[in-house]
Amino acid sequence: MQTSADRSLQSASDGPVVGRPEQQNGAGPAARTPTARVEEVVTENFLRTAAELAANRVRNPAAPWDEAHLAAFLQLYRGWILQALGMADAPEVWAERSAILLHLMAGGATIGDAIAMLVRFAQTIWGSHTKIEFIDEGASAALVIHDPLHPDQEGLICALWLLRTNLSQIEFLAGRELVGVSGRVRYSQCLPGTVTNLLFDRPLVFGASETALLFPTSELDRAVAVRVSDIPLYLSQFMRTVVGAYRSSSNLRSLISTLICDDRLRGAPELATMPVVVRRLGLTAATARRRLREEGVTFREVKAEALDQLAKMWLREKTRTIDSIAEHLDFSDTHAFRRAFRRRNGMSPRAYRSLIAGLGNATEG
Repeated sequence: MQTSADRSLQSASDGPVVGRPEQQNGAGPAARTPTARVEEVVTENFLRTAAELAANRVRNPAAPWDEAHLAAFLQLYRGWILQALGMADAPEVWAERSAILLHLMAGGATIGDAIAMLVRFAQTIWGSHTKIEFIDEGASAALVIHDPLHPDQEGLICALWLLRTNLSQIEFLAGRELVGVSGRVRYSQCLPGTVTNLLFDRPLVFGASETALLFPTSELDRAVAVRVSDIPLYLSQFMRTVVGAYRSSSNLRSLISTLICDDRLRGAPELATMPVVVRRLGLTAATARRRLREEGVTFREVKAEALDQLAKMWLREKTRTIDSIAEHLDFSDTHAFRRAFRRRNGMSPRAYRSLIAGLGNATEG
């Protein structure tokens, strides 16, 4: 039976609300019992407000945000999260612990060092129930957050909060928005894309085995750029940083390219078609085409650039055959890959590989 919140979300959505499955990631209903349950009326109110806010933005993407509406939503969001975390009576505790952790992280020389401090001290500061790991996945590294399992909508909101808060703190330390960051969550896509995107505006994989932030390894060498004296001001404005409304509009070309590259590097089974990619980004195809047109490119051009980037990387590394590269890049066969590569680069993949090898030998000599 659909609640009023579900109906409100459905009307504000750019896609259907996914129903709650009886089983998720191999866990039955017993495993889904939440550790802290937010009252249904509070959740309904929060979701309805988020849906209205997101729907207004979809209707008027160029209009300035209504600051009063946003302020009311942020207050509601803070209350919802604190209740979900069992801290409704002690919000100052959250601020104090966050300040301590940020001071420790700010002592690192690089973003990688700061994340290592986060992993090391998170349990000490937040309690034994908090467990965070940092795992090297080759071209990227995953900050895995072991979050309690909640019901679908509550769980997804909490997971997005964890992703966004950690990313916000790390980007604050870097003094800039990090490029190529994505996320994955254990929940199905049970909220409309517009609402999800309001809470976490990066590429997102649903139904994963864990909740995690993925960072390109190149971003981990970025220097920690803030001063400790900047932390109080950041914390005073913290709620604004965890809502997409207050963030600069993301470059859609970069988001799509990153998502396609990450999928191919992971060997994801889905093809990088426009319907698949825009659904993952929480957009409609029409919105994606319009935004790409404003950036002066088409989806086909962005995809071609991303696949060409991966092809050259694998050709330089010499770890794959040309047939294997064609297969991993979604080409129908090796001949199609060779034609596309030659058309774009003026030489065959084999000639490119030989050229790069020759340059390397000349440098060594």
